[in-house]
Amino acid sequence: MKYTCEILIKENRDIVVENFNKTDNLYKWQKGLKSFEILEGEPGVDGLKSKLTYEMNGKLVDMVETIEKFNFPNEMIAIYQAKNVWNRCINTFEDQGDQTLYRMETEFICSGWMRLITIFGKKMFMKQTLSDMNAFKDFVEGL
Repeated sequence: MKYTCEILIKENRDIVVENFNKTDNLYKWQKGLKSFEILEGEPGVDGLKSKLTYEMNGKLVDMVETIEKFNFPNEMIAIYQAKNVWNRCINTFEDQGDQTLYRMETEFICSGWMRLITIFGKKMFMKQTLSDMNAFKDFVEGL
């Protein structure tokens, strides 16, 4: 399943990218994030692997994030893996003067029971992605 979402953030690209790239900020806009731990590599470098733990519906869910390509301020490509889910996100940040167009191209490959959700629930996935992107937008615009 593939889809693209985009939003316009009322802040210049330097500020958007700076705040997107700060690990400490994740807790301020990512709902349910309980912990972030670097497993290997260095921040800002291709190949960085981190473990993120979220609370979802009363359960803890671990996810491994691998930074496939770190090319700020233009883009950051990340792969997320959890049980039965592989997700690749291409995050781009287009300078619009005093605003930034934030676009996320998303691909999901699921197995097991999660495969059914991707077949019938594309709108649900897109809605969640937009919700997360808007949470980041609200955070940045509220600084």
